[in-house]
Amino acid sequence: MTTAPTDYPSVPDHLTDPEPLRGDVPFHEESDVVDEAVLDRLDELDDMAPVGVTNDDREVLVMRVTDDCRWKIPSSAVAPGEDYAEAARQWVENNVGLDVELDGVVGVWRYEAQSAGGDRTATRNFVVFGASPANEDGGGKLPADGVDAADAAAEVGWFTELPDGAEAVPGTDLFFE
Repeated sequence: MTTAPTDYPSVPDHLTDPEPLRGDVPFHEESDVVDEAVLDRLDELDDMAPVGVTNDDREVLVMRVTDDCRWKIPSSAVAPGEDYAEAARQWVENNVGLDVELDGVVGVWRYEAQSAGGDRTATRNFVVFGASPANEDGGGKLPADGVDAADAAAEVGWFTELPDGAEAVPGTDLFFE
């Protein structure tokens, strides 16, 4: 059964830095001391904007982007300077073919890695949104056609429980018991 939150802090007009959300939404922070190779890899990764899209039946949109990846809630990469909210909304619309309305920010997960000497750090943010289908019936009918095959997800569906073996990106637990 889903437990998706329903009362979210609103989405700022232009969200390129999650720090101003501090105090308005929960921040979950983790840090670790790692070797240089891990820092190099982390520096190459974009931030992410996971989206918990919940329909009127309280089912959550879960997808597999490719045939080889695991099920997960939609999660957009967010390049430096890019708007988290816009990236999240467009990613769902482009890859699922479902127009969504972002209901608000449910939390920020921040991972900071530091070198053993403390002279170098790398940070990755996950700004998690709650969303609803933007169609009139609120049921979130998934389009059978109309998504460009190059952008379309391999599989997508509405779930009340996270599928076995799914990847729980930060924030996923807010949408599932």
